[in-house]
Amino acid sequence: MAIAVSILTNSSQFPALTEARQRSNRLLARLAEQFSKLPEPLAPITAIIAAGSLGRLEANATSDLDCVILREPGDIEGDMVNAALSVLMAVIEQSGLRAPKRDGIYRHAISVEALCESSSLGDLTESPEIFGKRMQLLLDSRAITGEKEFVSARQGVLEWYRSAGRRFSFEGEWDYLLRDLMRYAHSYWNWQLFKFDCSNDDSWFLRQAKLRSSRILTWFGLWVLVWGAAERGGEGSRWLAENLDRTPLERVELVMGEFCPEQFHELAVAYEAAFAALADPVVRRALLDPKRQAGGNYRDGAFPEFDRIILSSAVIRERIAGFIHKQSTRGRRSDPQFFAVFNGF
Repeated sequence: MAIAVSILTNSSQFPALTEARQRSNRLLARLAEQFSKLPEPLAPITAIIAAGSLGRLEANATSDLDCVILREPGDIEGDMVNAALSVLMAVIEQSGLRAPKRDGIYRHAISVEALCESSSLGDLTESPEIFGKRMQLLLDSRAITGEKEFVSARQGVLEWYRSAGRRFSFEGEWDYLLRDLMRYAHSYWNWQLFKFDCSNDDSWFLRQAKLRSSRILTWFGLWVLVWGAAERGGEGSRWLAENLDRTPLERVELVMGEFCPEQFHELAVAYEAAFAALADPVVRRALLDPKRQAGGNYRDGAFPEFDRIILSSAVIRERIAGFIHKQSTRGRRSDPQFFAVFNGF
């Protein structure tokens, strides 16, 4: 059951998130307009999909654009794809956003067939290029171009997970998706924990701050939406598809807000505080300070800018843990294993 009025529309209580949403919507509209004015279509590109902060409608002044780029299936001439990608990156840079990192997974196009390949089921050696993009479509993505193709691809990925769960898991149709979500989350966490390189716009402390705020919230947003679907039995799959367009925080509000509205309000206030701190230029400069040492040298109270985010993160994680514990002890429809999967954050 959807919440009639979202508390997140209260701009006086959530000013940083409200400003980011407005900025994100302007950027998405600007990008869509620029792509629509290209003299030739970006064939063989079928959809350009915003992920990350822009996909969550949480872009700030320093955000880059993580984008999942869908292309036509089959063996396509490399020069055609590269030419289309060059045009695409030029448009992104003209929009005022930073293009995806050159060495990252978002600089390359991928087909839906590659995302939903049956031989990839259970493959622990699968490349981040495929695994990361597959998860990203479900976590925090929205179309810039190719809305129809995006929705079809996302639904295809969802069905790829669901059908595998129905066929092979004793714990139910959503089990494979949930375990892959946790594999992604824990792998991402450990990767960021031991990634010590720094740049003008990235650092170990900035990555830790994001891990403990937006990353956890995003992972929980998908988990709680799938849990809501499991609670609805046969109607769950349709309900889940209808609500995938919600941002991670809106997903949490939809489900957690229905059962634990006061706890969700506390979580949202803490998330606003962490988000506002990350958008604060003073805090950001401190987190990027190259003089600070990473990896084990953090002491509580010695880094006040980072401590602001850690305090908010503690509230976010406590409210998530409280929700999971409360629902797991109430004899809900979903399997008890459902709740154990998200432990550890």
